[in-house]
Amino acid sequence: MVWFAIHPSDIQKGFLAFSDCIVKPMMKRYSGGIRLQYFETDDYNSRIYAYENDLLYSFSIPVFYDKGFRYYLNFNYGLTKNTTLWLRWSQTIYKDKSSIGTGLDEIMGNKKSEIKMQWQFQL
Repeated sequence: MVWFAIHPSDIQKGFLAFSDCIVKPMMKRYSGGIRLQYFETDDYNSRIYAYENDLLYSFSIPVFYDKGFRYYLNFNYGLTKNTTLWLRWSQTIYKDKSSIGTGLDEIMGNKKSEIKMQWQFQL
């Protein structure tokens, strides 16, 4: 939760809640995780940052403001002894928005999706 105020009469607030489920079966060549999240803030000044698991040797800390949902799925699979594949798919859904972003980054609609893939080959 966050409360932000420049003046005591102008308080902006927000909150973010999420739940993670991570699966790493023993003796299996795959693992994965999923996050479900809800956020709601009054304005950009009351924005909230949240750490997210990502691909190998990577992480993200996106900013959240307004109202919406977010979820992501991480999956990795050992194809062979020396080759591993990582996949990540995420989507943010904003409530009561017809567009996201501005200028060349503008997305028509209320959903923003991202897909990432990483392939590792060890010599």
